[in-house]
Amino acid sequence: MTKKHWVAFSLAVILSIFFVRELWITINHGIFPVEFIELIDEEELNKKLTPLEREVLNNFKSIKPSNYNTKYSEIAESIRPILNNENGVELGSYILEKLIINENLNDKNKLYIFNKLRVLKARNHNLLDSIRYNLEYIKFAKYLDSTYDVDRGKMGLSIIISSLNGYEVSNNLLSEILEEKRDYKDYNQVKILALLNLAENYMRLDNQEKTIECLDKITQLSKIESEAYQNSLMIITNSIYSRIYSQLNKETEAFNYLKKTEENYKKNKKSYFIDEYMYYILAKEFYNLKFYVNNFSKSNIEEILESTQHKSDFRFLHDCYEFLFEYYKKIGDFENYDGLKKKYDQKINEINEINYRILSLYMIESIENGIKNRDYKILINRAIRMSGYIIILLFGVSYSFRKINLLYKSTMNDGLIKINNRKAFDKNLKRVEKREFFMLIFDIDNFKNLNDTYGHKFGDSVLKKIGEVLIKKEQNGISTYRIGGEEFAVIILEKFSNSSKAIEITEEIRKEIENLIWIRDVKVTISGGLSYKCNKIYEECDKLLYKAKKSGKNKILNNFK
Repeated sequence: MTKKHWVAFSLAVILSIFFVRELWITINHGIFPVEFIELIDEEELNKKLTPLEREVLNNFKSIKPSNYNTKYSEIAESIRPILNNENGVELGSYILEKLIINENLNDKNKLYIFNKLRVLKARNHNLLDSIRYNLEYIKFAKYLDSTYDVDRGKMGLSIIISSLNGYEVSNNLLSEILEEKRDYKDYNQVKILALLNLAENYMRLDNQEKTIECLDKITQLSKIESEAYQNSLMIITNSIYSRIYSQLNKETEAFNYLKKTEENYKKNKKSYFIDEYMYYILAKEFYNLKFYVNNFSKSNIEEILESTQHKSDFRFLHDCYEFLFEYYKKIGDFENYDGLKKKYDQKINEINEINYRILSLYMIESIENGIKNRDYKILINRAIRMSGYIIILLFGVSYSFRKINLLYKSTMNDGLIKINNRKAFDKNLKRVEKREFFMLIFDIDNFKNLNDTYGHKFGDSVLKKIGEVLIKKEQNGISTYRIGGEEFAVIILEKFSNSSKAIEITEEIRKEIENLIWIRDVKVTISGGLSYKCNKIYEECDKLLYKAKKSGKNKILNNFK
């Protein structure tokens, strides 16, 4: 070869290497979700850092990017001392995000940092970020064929979803982990965690049989683990056992498991699970509430409630409110009950808003995933057949937005009995607050006894039949809602009625429900409160409802003169 040929050949090789490198970077950026990470402004962040936090940042900046592959775990550990500081989580996220988007870090090490980052995001009380990072972590783990990390991502996602009362969706994710065979080292512990979360979900769905089945499996699986791990695990397991037997009104079994929990807690030397103390206290106070209400410690529950107010996990929050509601009912303190109900309603509205934002995010990301699929083969094919993808994308966008619209409508409907739900009630109440109207709030008399005696399936059939009665009553100016477990509301606009007519309509509802025929030999009745529009109409209806309860039930009281 002549000198010119060698020069041309060398130049071609250099250009080929450059092209392949750029193509590889493009493909990897397509696979790894760099585009959804938005770094905060370092200059602004620096202004508010404490001396210790600034030292951590400067230490990170002193490491050359070319050394990230050898220093990645050291960098991740360096942020641990500042995580409880005011700016610790924000700074930690910034450092890990800077690390993860750097091209010098290989895929395996990126996955390690990504795991740290998704866990860190969960501490920031931002559910949207937590869900997004878990979803991206699962996708990246699938690309790297790391089943262990896929399962960890699914576990994290299931916990977030169950905290928003999405128990069925959460159970599906957990079942995927348990049904498929795994062969990685820590699968036994992953199975235990999946079963533990399943047990909690079933407990909150009032499925005691399934809960106990999960707990029994956990007890068996724990036998091959270390004594310290078993002891830490049994604090939670025995606490849930105790709560289930309290639900079933089996005092002896509930007490025995509570004593076991206390013994586990006293000899516990190393905690493998977070919130062990909360599980124990909730089991203890639920036992007191069921069997010895005078021993119930309101301050214990309020302390847990306070600590969970700003957390992303709402499971303990729901428990605390339910316990306090039941306590106030039992001691007849309806003033505190009403005050707590306002706080609870406000919190439920916040959670509903989060649910809707997450739903919107999910649909939008579904569209984005159609545009930015991270499989490298599809990326290459897309460059060749872009026109075909554009057509598919247009169909996908059209379908997805239609889906968003349908899903939004479904968020206004009660899933069980197909009438308007609490979110629709709150929205409609705001819409009519400047108009004149009547409002009825009622609930089912002795509903808990019906559930306990005949089972939840019968309880559901009662709710459905009452829903059918209410749907028939809906017409121009009359709207009906299920606003709680067995609590319902009716709004009647004055334009289409008057006080006498409002009484007539609500009495018809009460009588029709009283005259329903059931397969069981029972009589289902309701008690309610009817009020004309006033400053605090919800509270007014609620007070009338409880007066109706106290004065014999199966009646609707009003405040008309």
